[in-house]
Amino acid sequence: MSLVSIQSLKKKLNEPLPGMDAHLKMTPYRRLIKVIPDDRREGAVLLLLYMKDGELFFPLIQRHEYKGVHSNQVSFPGGKVEPSDENLVATALRETEEEIGLSADYIQVLGQLPAYQTLTGYEITPIIAFTQQINNYPFDENEVAEVFQVPLSHF
Repeated sequence: MSLVSIQSLKKKLNEPLPGMDAHLKMTPYRRLIKVIPDDRREGAVLLLLYMKDGELFFPLIQRHEYKGVHSNQVSFPGGKVEPSDENLVATALRETEEEIGLSADYIQVLGQLPAYQTLTGYEITPIIAFTQQINNYPFDENEVAEVFQVPLSHF
């Protein structure tokens, strides 16, 4: 993807997005009856795009196995909002640096997708970004078991 295409993606992310309508089309029917609490907690994840061998990729992490809700899960880098975070973009960038070691200095934020309400009481906002930094990530081995490089074409 060229810089022109990245700029095109950035422009599209600033246009109206389908939001909840798109979420509902992909939601299993059993989830529709679950009530999402009003006191949900906010979080953000980062879909970090980068070019490798002429193809777009993004990292996913696998969490360690432990006695908790997110044990052994595969996810985007991200987490809950902390009081020191200025906004949801700051949350996604901070968590990405903590989990996979990539500084926000190397990340160009393109936009965000509508928030998604989880069954565990979180409202997660996906932040979309691009980087030209594709070195192996020095991930936090206490928090992350593995980092996967996934080609966007897989989806």
